[in-house]
Amino acid sequence: MTLATIDERGSITAEFALLLPIAVALVVAIVSLIGVETQLSQTAGEMASIARAVEAGPGSDDWRRLANRFSVGFSQSQNGNLLCLNLSKNVALLNLGNIPVRQVLCALPVGK
Repeated sequence: MTLATIDERGSITAEFALLLPIAVALVVAIVSLIGVETQLSQTAGEMASIARAVEAGPGSDDWRRLANRFSVGFSQSQNGNLLCLNLSKNVALLNLGNIPVRQVLCALPVGK
């Protein structure tokens, strides 16, 4: 082995030692982001299910049962001619803690 071969092998090891942690961090960040988006999408779907249940009419309590099952906080308000449903949920995202997700969904009351 010549001195040049040993130097090249050392430089390749140094490059690998620098790039490997960066590559691992990038893969972890991408996987985490996919998990966050999946969780937020699931929460939006739960809230949409509650809103559809509200549209079933004032005699139906299905939306309250759905909100309790999905652990979604809710309140109703009247905004002019619109009936608004304020939904909120704290979503646990990996080790990042809880992120509050809020939606306000409004529609005309049933029969109007």
